[in-house]
Amino acid sequence: MASNETRLNVQTMVEGVSQVLDNLTLTPNSKANLTGSSATWGLAACILALVSFLVTLVLGLWRFWAFTIRPRLHPDEPKELPSWFPCESLRYLLSHSKQFANSPFQTTVCRMMQMTTEAHPASDYLSDTDEPYNHPFAITLSGRKCYVLTSRRDAEAAFRNTTTLSWDCHLRDRMIKFGVSTSGMSNIWNDPGPEDPRYANPSNPQHKSLVHYSKDVYTSQLLPGEKLDRITDKTCKALEHSLWRNDLPRRHVDWKSGKTVRLMDFCADVALTTMTRSFFGHLIYDIEPDFSQNLYDFNEQAWKTLTTPYPRFAARKLHRAKHGILETLSRFLQSPMEMRDDESWLVKTVQEEQKAAGLDDRNQAALAFMFLATFNLNVYRLSFWLLSYALFNKDLLAAIKAETASAFQTPDKVDHHHIYTNCPRFSAIYTETLRLTLGSISVRTVTAPTQLSGKTLKPGNTVMIPLRFLHYNEDIFGDNAEDFDATRFLNNDLENSPDFRPCADDAMHSASRFLTKRMIMVLVATVLQRSELEVMPDPLGEGKVPQIPEIDSATPTLGIMGPVKGTEVFVKIREKGSSEDEKKAE
Repeated sequence: MASNETRLNVQTMVEGVSQVLDNLTLTPNSKANLTGSSATWGLAACILALVSFLVTLVLGLWRFWAFTIRPRLHPDEPKELPSWFPCESLRYLLSHSKQFANSPFQTTVCRMMQMTTEAHPASDYLSDTDEPYNHPFAITLSGRKCYVLTSRRDAEAAFRNTTTLSWDCHLRDRMIKFGVSTSGMSNIWNDPGPEDPRYANPSNPQHKSLVHYSKDVYTSQLLPGEKLDRITDKTCKALEHSLWRNDLPRRHVDWKSGKTVRLMDFCADVALTTMTRSFFGHLIYDIEPDFSQNLYDFNEQAWKTLTTPYPRFAARKLHRAKHGILETLSRFLQSPMEMRDDESWLVKTVQEEQKAAGLDDRNQAALAFMFLATFNLNVYRLSFWLLSYALFNKDLLAAIKAETASAFQTPDKVDHHHIYTNCPRFSAIYTETLRLTLGSISVRTVTAPTQLSGKTLKPGNTVMIPLRFLHYNEDIFGDNAEDFDATRFLNNDLENSPDFRPCADDAMHSASRFLTKRMIMVLVATVLQRSELEVMPDPLGEGKVPQIPEIDSATPTLGIMGPVKGTEVFVKIREKGSSEDEKKAE
């Protein structure tokens, strides 16, 4: 019986298959349609293959011309790093389209930074001698040719050259990216004539343009001296307010029982609020309580402003933060002067000159935005790294606390002058941290043919000097240049060496480093002396043992490099003595 059922099932299956095949039998019309469709697809495939061949041929010929023939015809020009597209960003965009928001520029600069190592395979192409990168080389960045200087000799020559290598051209470009209008640019850069009210300004006897007069004001106030001491006093008072203000516990810290927070968030909130309050007073936070958060959001993506501005869809957070900052500063500048009584003299003086030059509130806000950006990125990131190195090195932590202890003898008062003048070991630790984590690139524009190491730099192109390469030079900083050495700058004059560049660009950046150093040292010492910090595991790290974070050298930066994602530091912060008080209460 089972055999008959099996035979019947097989017969049924065969009949079903035959019926399906009959239904699939092509009619003459369907055969014609299929033949026509195949011909269409075949033609499309041929066209696609032809276009691909032509594109490959054109790019191949262009590459052969650009990187083989042209260098032989122009041996006096720096060699260019080979690529398959005229625009390096386009190459990256086409090969990593899903990662566009993470930047075509980022990968290009990363490659540039990697090219500063002898192990990079491009060294064979770029070197003309046994010393890799003995000469400047070129790279196309967002359609613009950039000359990269990695030789110590070339970098020193470029820093000295203020005739044919201009910082002003780069500064103009930055002003526009920060929001200065075309009409505002003419008011900023034009020298005042006899009919201009500014011509009679006794503090500007040389009748300098607004931009150069402002540089003089910043430099006179921020270089070491009595004026800087007054600004430092005000900054330290603002720091105390930032550390102990009412909304800090709510946002980051429970001083009594402790609260686990990202150390970077804590440093950013305190440092950004301190610097902003010290220059602009309390009113700016009355207008926008989250002003520091907007500054932080902008700073973390500020590298996207280094080249052609990113479209909004690729940098929404950046544009949103920029808009919020400009709106807040515009409202601040429109406020009555009596409401801004704690604004710093430095800011007031520059703003008065800006008004006399005919700048409206929006353009003044853009310049104030640039001013804040000069300080803020380095302050909170460098504070983060100093605290991180101290928390993961007990000897380092003990040394900082011992050297700064006498500045905290009086309750509720800090002798900040002692911290930045009488603590040589802490100062050396600060400078070493700066050397190790500074990733900015100094930029100049070539205004006339310029000779460097036998190569001619053409006008209109950009010169880029990666400071990190200079700071990792083993001939200057020793065989362990890539490692943290707390004593590297102790009992020597290495900090004043021309090979150590604590800032990338203009006079204001150079002057601001003194206030930045004082503020960071006081912040770090105050946090270590007056609170208890305990390194905690990452709440999402699945119980991994906390380790000192890695430096993120892959992401371009305008200053101090941040930590690699996934290596952030989490800490629990309590007010010193609160844990003993809790035990007694129990």
